[in-house]
Amino acid sequence: MFGTFLILNRNSETFRKFLTDPSSILFNIPSLIIDIITNTWQIIFLILAFLAFIFINDGIVLGDKNSHIATIHLAQLSYLYFLLGLLNIPTLLLNLSKVANNFKAKMTIMTLVVIFWYFVEKKRIEHPYLLADNRHIAFYLYKRIFSTNLRHLTAPFSALSCYVSYFLWEGKSKAWSFMLFTVFSFLCCVPQALFEIRYFIPSIIVWQSYSKINSKLQIFWNILTSSVMLVLFLSKDVHWHDLERVQMIIW
Repeated sequence: MFGTFLILNRNSETFRKFLTDPSSILFNIPSLIIDIITNTWQIIFLILAFLAFIFINDGIVLGDKNSHIATIHLAQLSYLYFLLGLLNIPTLLLNLSKVANNFKAKMTIMTLVVIFWYFVEKKRIEHPYLLADNRHIAFYLYKRIFSTNLRHLTAPFSALSCYVSYFLWEGKSKAWSFMLFTVFSFLCCVPQALFEIRYFIPSIIVWQSYSKINSKLQIFWNILTSSVMLVLFLSKDVHWHDLERVQMIIW
């Protein structure tokens, strides 16, 4: 749906007019419908296929449906911006000076610090699967940071990451498109009780695609983090008493 918005905002004059003057839709419904179909038919096909999957599967969950029940896990938003900042450290560091000299930015970040602190302190859910599987990086992040007092220190980092992510966003109709980015990121991760890095990857990739980042530095950082993960995968063995084969650490 977020992709639909971006495509229409780029290709449809009728849609852009609707964003600036919502009342104009009353006189342009046929034109808008045609624009939606011609510009986003691939996305419409994917949505219909997804709905068919839900109907056939009798739900969205693959596997143990009782352990993956939708909930409201607001701490996931703190995790999202923590990981977005961590995986985009070069971009974050390059833009610190712009934030440091802006009073409005400081006040916004202070407000976000309070919000993210509240989320990780009061709205954190510890899924039974999370600490039962030490083959995932999420296990170590949660055990050593988010389940300890160190989680309080993540709130300022998440707040700074959130502000910078908006500051660098370059989508057309910046406020609208970033708001939709936030909404669909919310829908992607907040209903999940389980903290897993894969839930945040789509949002991080979309943000990188539509933000002003230093591509060369970011590619270097991506290679570096991937190399660290590869070394962990190849060198760190995990032994489970009920499995004969050696287990390995992955994202």
